[in-house]
Amino acid sequence: MRVANTRAMLPRGRVLPRTLVSARRSYADHSDHHHHAAEDGPTTPETFFTPAWRNTLIGGVLLYGVYTFMPSGLSSENSITKFIAKYNTPATVWSDINTERTAQSKGVADRRILTQSAETPALQRNRFPSLLDQASPRLVGVGQDVDVADFVAKRDEQ
Repeated sequence: MRVANTRAMLPRGRVLPRTLVSARRSYADHSDHHHHAAEDGPTTPETFFTPAWRNTLIGGVLLYGVYTFMPSGLSSENSITKFIAKYNTPATVWSDINTERTAQSKGVADRRILTQSAETPALQRNRFPSLLDQASPRLVGVGQDVDVADFVAKRDEQ
């Protein structure tokens, strides 16, 4: 029987509850562990007492003993130390670079101090700019200007 016919047979006002069972999927059937074989076979214990770890420990102790008691060559330096010394930059080169860099840094610091200590020139602001007109040589009246062209200052010797 179809859903439309079932709804038509119900009394008026009564509605069938809608279920989502048909729309739902069951994901339990799709899990991956159902398709694989059982992994209940024999397993080895994961400890440090396996033969591989034992052999590693014995080999490490033997290498340490050989390295410790093996006589060194004619030179006192190790071959790795010689290799590093051969391909490294000498200390004098680094010292020269550091000295040059220090001199450059001092020059930059001196220029920075000079720049930071700079000040704008002091300005004299006149409260009454009209006073400047009074000092004009054209505004000096007759007889008000002192002539100092012949003036000679006395010295201590005179």
